[in-house]
Amino acid sequence: MQELATIVFWIILIAAAFEIGLSILIKKLRKDFQWLITAEDEVPIFHPDLLKRFFKNSFDPELGWVTKANTKVQERSGTVGEQLGQYKKSTYHINGQGCRTNPGHEDLPAIISTYGDSFVLSRQVEDNGTWQHFLSRLSHSNVLNFGVGNY
Repeated sequence: MQELATIVFWIILIAAAFEIGLSILIKKLRKDFQWLITAEDEVPIFHPDLLKRFFKNSFDPELGWVTKANTKVQERSGTVGEQLGQYKKSTYHINGQGCRTNPGHEDLPAIISTYGDSFVLSRQVEDNGTWQHFLSRLSHSNVLNFGVGNY
């Protein structure tokens, strides 16, 4: 009986040490890895100025958010694994129709339009670097880009 109690004690001790170690590791890693979600993320706290900016520039009552017409967006992006302090900057424009500008093709007939998420929007590239821009070159038309970032 004494031997069973000792085994149970060690199992509990090892499980507790594993749990504590895992908890410390998650807290350390979540600073650099946005997909590690903890209880702290259940009710996030947003800075009031950021909320005002969101409602002014992005909020849409039907979709949740959109990139508003006649806006210019400047992005700075970097990922874990890149050298610290190294960021890529890009700028894109949303025209009066609510679609991304397509330099050199906007006066051509629009026979194709695209809708979707960040991949459709082609985030992190300039207006003349989207896949719609290259498709416009191939089709001799203006491929409209109604993508919305983070959808």
